[in-house]
Formats: sequence, C-alpha cells, structure tokens
Amino acid sequence: MGISLILTKKYGHELMPEQIDMAIKSAKRKQQRIYASEGKPYILEDWYLLTLAEEAVVERAFSDLTFALCEIKKEQLNANVNRPVPTPYFSRVEGKTQYKDKEIVNG
Repeated sequence: MGISLILTKKYGHELMPEQIDMAIKSAKRKQQRIYASEGKPYILEDWYLLTLAEEAVVERAFSDLTFALCEIKKEQLNANVNRPVPTPYFSRVEGKTQYKDKEIVNG
C-alpha cells in the first residue's frame, strides 16, 4: 500500500496531491536528518517514513488553521480600528472577571 493511500485512509478524506507531496518531501528530509544524527537503521524503514509523513500532514493542517485564524483576527481588528477596546481587570476572587465599568460572573 502506498503512503498516499495510507494517509488518505487514516484521515478519512482524500488528500490533495500537493499535500501528499509536501508531506513525503518533508518526511524524507526529516528522516535523513534524524538518521544522520542518530544512525539507527530502523529510521530508514518505511514505517518510520510513514510516521514522519503523518506528522507532517498534522503539522501542516495546524499551521494552516493557525494562519487562517490570524487572518480572521487581523480582519476583525482592521474592521474595528475606531472602536474602543475594553481593558479587562482580571480577578480570580470568587470566580469573577471585572471590567472597569461592569462585573461578569464566570459560571
């Protein structure tokens, strides 16, 4: 079974060819660095490459999600440039979060 098929089955949806290529290239580079550092023969086995490719897919998905959330936050900040932002004063006394003019009770 090829790496692309295994990754597709593991994540429950078909990965784009670019995602698979990126994951395999990243995994091979990481595999070579690890082997050069540690020199253990099992590092060059296919199951190890597959594990590194799986990590690359997850890392890339997390990176893409983080980037997208930052872009959304940036758009929100740009849209609210002229709106005043409340300055919170956090108090853990009795589970309350206090702002200058009001108090919010955390449930």
